[in-house]
Order: sequence, then structure tokens, then C-alpha cells
Amino acid sequence: ELLDLASELEQVSKPDRETEESQASLPSPEFSDVSVSSLNTPRDKVHAPALLESSIVRIYGKHQQSIGAGFWVGKERILTCVHVVESALGLSGSLSDMPVGDIRLDFPLLAPEQVLTARVVQWRPKIDVAILELIHPAPTNSQPVNMMTTLDVWGHDFHVVGFPVGHEDGNWVSGILRGPRADGWVQMEVTSQSGYLVAPGFSGSPVWDEQLGGVVGMVVAADTTEGIKAAFLIPARILQSVMPPEIPEMVLIPAGEFWMGSELNDPLAFSNAVSYTHLRAHETVLDLVC
Repeated sequence: ELLDLASELEQVSKPDRETEESQASLPSPEFSDVSVSSLNTPRDKVHAPALLESSIVRIYGKHQQSIGAGFWVGKERILTCVHVVESALGLSGSLSDMPVGDIRLDFPLLAPEQVLTARVVQWRPKIDVAILELIHPAPTNSQPVNMMTTLDVWGHDFHVVGFPVGHEDGNWVSGILRGPRADGWVQMEVTSQSGYLVAPGFSGSPVWDEQLGGVVGMVVAADTTEGIKAAFLIPARILQSVMPPEIPEMVLIPAGEFWMGSELNDPLAFSNAVSYTHLRAHETVLDLVC
């Protein structure tokens, strides 16, 4: 009887094994419009500094001092803040017209000795976003980070690096993301009791979301009131609205969808999630930013 039972169990389990083998042999999905290079990495190997170092940019002022940051988004384009560009060019006041002039910068965590030149190609002062174009190619091994939009980052851990005066080599700051304000900016709160705060010199830096494993916005301002450890970012859904068409589309993630389980490690599930979110979230994003 035991032998008969074992034989029956083997017959029942055989189709399951065949199904698993069939699924394992499926080709990996292709991602034509979405940058997902690091999102298929196991979660315990996704490390913000290692992924940001290939894209983070340090921007210099007229007197060779670091005045802010930016990050490479591909196709020789760099994303930063309008007020960072104004400081870099020594301009006063808020300009409505796109400025002309060379901006000096480098990739400090990748090639700190290689100073490059860029010029403004897109100017959106109302939302404090500027896009620069490198005159010369970016350093070898540079690559854009994953950028993604989501309507809910409350309670997510963040990491960001900036280059304030006196700390031109960079300070890392971490904390917790909160909700959006009426103007669309998202609040950030530093949780460390003894570490650095987000300060002048951080503007233009990409904000890494630890839970999502990608960049969800760009630092734009900090509250410098004594005892306050809050700062603000421009969310990726707003940054998406000014991206040139040649830049790959960001990953769009509706709040609470898909990113709660093993999809990050499952290429097929991730492909399905991205396909769904493109259909469901694209119109929502346009409604929010137009």
C-alpha cells in the first residue's frame, strides 16, 4: 500500500515539475522603454552609494567652489535645479529666459579629476528644473540611475549625497520620506541625531528610495531653521514632464501596486508590472504635472 501511495504521489507531482521546468525555460522579457538594470538585483545587493556613484554630478561656481549637484539621465543630459545653474553662472535673481554660458562639473564619485563643461538646453524656472547637455562625453563607466514615479513614498528610507561649502568631497545624509505639499514638493526628514543635514550644496542631487531601489526625486530646498531637519524634493513625476523624448521613460509605479513582494527579483512579474503601470499610470502622471 505504501508503494502504491508513493507511486500515486509521484504521478501527481510530475506535471508540477514539468510546469516549473517549462516556466524556467521561458526567455527573459525585453524592456524597450524602461531602465530596469538594477531592479532585477536581489534586494540585499541593492546599495544606493554604489549605484549613485556612476551618475552623480558636482557642479562648480565661478570661483571653482562646489555649489550644488545634478545627475546624469543619459544621452549626455544632466538634470539639476534652476537655482544651481544661476549660482554656477554667477547670476542674481530669477531668470525667465534660458541663460547662456559654460558650466563646469565633474563626476566626483567616479572621475573626480575629470572636469567637464555643459550648457543649458532646457529651462523651467517655475518648477526649478534645468537640463544641461555635456559638451564632451561622460566618463567611462558612467550610467544613469533608475528613476521611477510613485504617488506614495510615505515612510520610505532615503539616501542622498551633497557637496556643501567646506565638504566639497561630499556628505551622505539619510532619513525618511513623508508626503507631498500643495506645490508638489515631497518632504524629507533626516533621522540621524549626530549626522549631517541636507543643506545648501545638496540641491540637484538625486534622492534614492531604499524600498523601491531607485531615484524618486531631486533635492530642491532645505529648511535651515535651527532644530529643524526637514528638506524637500521635486518628485520624479514632475521631472518626467520636462524630459526630452530621447531620454528613456521612467518606471511608473501607482501607489501600492506590485512592489510589495518578490516582483523585484522576478523579471517576468516585473515585466507584467511595468506593462500594467504604463497603461494605468501614464495618464495620471500627465494630469498631475500639466
